[in-house]
This record gives sequence, C-alpha cells and structure tokens, in this order.
Amino acid sequence: MILCIRVISLNIDSIMRIVITLICSISLFSCIDSSQLNTITHEVKLERVSELNLKNKPNGIRSILQGLITDNKNEHIYGIDFRSRRLYTIDINNQTIAFISSVGSGPNQFVLPIQIAYDDGNLLVYDNSADRITVLDENKNMIYETEGTLKHGVWTRGTYAFFRDEYFIASMKETSILNTLDFESARAISILNIKTGEIQKGGKFPANIDRLDSFQKYPLLAYNLDNNSVYYVFYTWPDVQKLDLNTLENELKSNYTPSFMRKRTIKVDFNNPELQTIEFAKKIGVDRTELITVDISNGYFISTWKNYSEAYFDSIDPADIAYFGVRYSYPEFDNPQEFTIPGLPLGFYDGKLLILENDDPLEFVIGLYEFIHE
Repeated sequence: MILCIRVISLNIDSIMRIVITLICSISLFSCIDSSQLNTITHEVKLERVSELNLKNKPNGIRSILQGLITDNKNEHIYGIDFRSRRLYTIDINNQTIAFISSVGSGPNQFVLPIQIAYDDGNLLVYDNSADRITVLDENKNMIYETEGTLKHGVWTRGTYAFFRDEYFIASMKETSILNTLDFESARAISILNIKTGEIQKGGKFPANIDRLDSFQKYPLLAYNLDNNSVYYVFYTWPDVQKLDLNTLENELKSNYTPSFMRKRTIKVDFNNPELQTIEFAKKIGVDRTELITVDISNGYFISTWKNYSEAYFDSIDPADIAYFGVRYSYPEFDNPQEFTIPGLPLGFYDGKLLILENDDPLEFVIGLYEFIHE
C-alpha cells in the first residue's frame, strides 16, 4: 500500500451571422463551439480582499511564478526563482522575501531546482541537473539526499509535486513511450519512495487527448490527504482525472470543456527546423490553451488557464494574456463554474487565490482574492 501520496468558417446567410455574433457577445468568453452551448454554467466572480506588498532587495529574486508551496500553519510560502536558480521563502507576516539556497553542488546548493514539495516542516527539492532529491528540515538544513527518477526512464515535469511519508509524487513524461505516441501504454504520474528508490507509475492519458505529438503531454497535480488521491489535469487538455494512490486505480471525474478552451490543431514536428523560429512559437502559442494551476480549496477543485493573444508575442505584456478558471464542486465534480482572472494566478494561500499584480522585482504585489456570490 502506498502511504503517501486542456474559426471554422461557416457558409451561412446574414441572419445566422447576426445570431452567432449576438451569442458570442453575451457569452462568458469569446465565441464558442455550438456543441458546448449546453455545458456552460453560470459565472462566478472574484473579489480582492487583501494584498501582499513584498519587500525585495536589488539583488533579490527576479520573478515570482506559479507552483508556490504554501505553509499555512507557519505563514510562509516557498517558491523557485527560475532565473537565478535559487529557492526563496515569503514571510506573510513581515511581507519579505529571502533566499534559502544558493547555486552549486554543496550542502543547501542546487544547480537547477525545478520542483519543491512540503511535508510537516520538511522541504523536498528536486534538482533536475544533478538528478538529485534533497530533503531539508524546518531550518532549511539538509537531512538527507538521494537519487532522482532518471534511472527509471522518468522525467519529472510541471511545477507541482508532493512529498508524503517518504514518497515523492510528481508529474512525469516517459519519453521512450511518448515519443512513439503510444498514449495507451504511457503513464503520467511517478510515485518514488526516496528511501528505497523504488518507483510506481500511474495516471492515464485521456482517451480523447489529441494525437498530434508528445509536446507538453503531462499533467499538473493536486493532492488530497483525506483520501490519499491525486487529481490531475493535462497541460493542454481539460479532463479532470483521479488516481487513487492506495490502489493505483484511475477514474475520470469530469470531461467538461470550458467555453474558452482552444483545441490544438498544429502538429509539432521535432525534425522540422521551423520549430526553432519565433514564427512557429507565435503559431503554436495561439493554437492552444495552457494550464497554470490546479488546487483543492474550500471544498472545490479549481483549475486556472491562459490564452495568449497574437499581440503578446510582440509586446510580451501580461495584459495581452487572458486568464480564466473553472471551479468544480468537490468531490462530485458537477456544476462546473467559469470565472475570469485579472492577472497571473499563482495558487492558493489560506483559501484565497493569489494573483500577481505587479512583477517589478523591487515591488512585488500579490492580490488575495475570494469567490463571491456563493
């Protein structure tokens, strides 16, 4: 037993064009496929209730991204500054940011940390470059370290991982299988016992996931301690699935397609030199909806997403990105409700959605939002 742990152009007459335009203008998001009209539910809204105005230093962290680990009990948030390759902590009471690691191969040093997880005061760090898992105590001193997942043919992916009772639970890609587009055989979640080195694999690919390529075919995870299960959503596919960590049984919880969801149409051919061009990046960028976060909070399962506009790739302005979310009742996953988000969602802290409102390294501002009209 395991103890731990997302135009078609129609030839229609003028009247139909007017009807479709009206439908699009009053719908929650942009124009939608007619097959989705019966699945859209009412909108919920967010209300800003407070903020974190974080004091940083000129030589401090350079960016705050999603994938934050929250410690509600001790009022801290942990993250990775991917630009400087260092771990940091946010003190909620003092509203300050401080580094808790440096770059290197010594104690409390990491070359390329890509995932962190938290369990009962201990912080787990996965260093992708060294394929090394390190566990730090509450004072951020190393307790022990061990080999990662590469020897098992597993590449961990995403910014979400979990650490429960000596198990490291993470999204993964089995490249040897996925490169042949064998989605039936591939698994999506790795469960590594960091003491014994043994690994188990679980989590299925949605039966209807696009077969264009293996590009970005991995999920983000949310863990529920109460039933020792992982709920997961693939990076560009909306289905919500559940993996029971005791039995490794898989269950589809929802195949709801949000009204704003873009379905992939462009194939990624890794032998095509166009793949490395900015023109291709623009094409693929507006051809998909990308998952940002998944969380279980206040009795709901919540996924957040983004759609790039064509203008974004020239402006690199976050204002040219549309952020959205879907809130599902939990654990039934019925009555999905969509909502718009005014900025980059970072995750949840104390039941409140964290939204990055100012990315200036000298004055990071994170808004805390709650749902209204419950």
